[in-house]
Amino acid sequence: MKKNRLLLIWTTLLLTVVLTGCFGGAVDNGLLNIGYGGGFLSAPLYAADYEVNLHQFTETSDIVYGLAGGSLDAGFLEIDRFIALIESDTTFLDAFTVAGTIDYPFGATMIIREDLGHLRLSDINGLNIAVTSPSSALLEVFLEDAHRLGVETDDMTYTFMPFRTMVPALTEGVVDAIIVRGDFALVGLEAGHHILYQNWSLEPGDACCPGIVDQAAKVFLVRNDRKVAVHDYFDALMETRLLSPTDHRAAVVYHTNIPAYLLEGIPVPEFSPAGDELIEIFVFNRQAHDHNEH
Repeated sequence: MKKNRLLLIWTTLLLTVVLTGCFGGAVDNGLLNIGYGGGFLSAPLYAADYEVNLHQFTETSDIVYGLAGGSLDAGFLEIDRFIALIESDTTFLDAFTVAGTIDYPFGATMIIREDLGHLRLSDINGLNIAVTSPSSALLEVFLEDAHRLGVETDDMTYTFMPFRTMVPALTEGVVDAIIVRGDFALVGLEAGHHILYQNWSLEPGDACCPGIVDQAAKVFLVRNDRKVAVHDYFDALMETRLLSPTDHRAAVVYHTNIPAYLLEGIPVPEFSPAGDELIEIFVFNRQAHDHNEH
């Protein structure tokens, strides 16, 4: 009897944890409830010296539901999904405030499939490469560097797809390599693939990547009725800007399953303040730039 009762208690506790993780139910312990996507881009959240309830979601839409339903006080939304949302529903932001962004260098990275890891850059001619479009700025930068190094590329073929589908396509063998922007590079490494080429020299304001548009990987959205409550947490996120890259990487390793060696030598995400006035910049600049990158 006692054994059955103990089993029931553990089952109830486990179900509570699962439901909280899946549906983002608010934890009533006096702390803020923050929705986020996890991973390396959440480094500022991990490094912030402020205790909150972090609810990890795989889809931005689930964070939006949590915000709209009141179970989350604030959340970090993927920039592409955020822009698509406000374009489809202009009234969505009436109840929310854009408070900041998580920024990451745009960069240009070629990731080659795991079983082709023995190849060198000079061996890429003839491979099938995933890029976002024929006019991709990242592809243009890569080809310029390849030609400067004397690498032949005339026999390469291209498959066009969005960034978010590239790593799965690489893993499934649909393509031999992918050319992605900076914030997708680590996803490829985590999947076991190999970096063959990187160029981090694309600066904010370059023709390829206006800083406020393509450097922003996440948007920090706060419910209007919780702005005062979130103020101190915002300050803690701002203070992470003073931390070293080593501190950020250590926080990621501590809070995730990402091994330290994968983070060596790559830039770290940074939290930046932002306001609602940037929404117009996001939308109009992104729409123009989408012709090249999406």
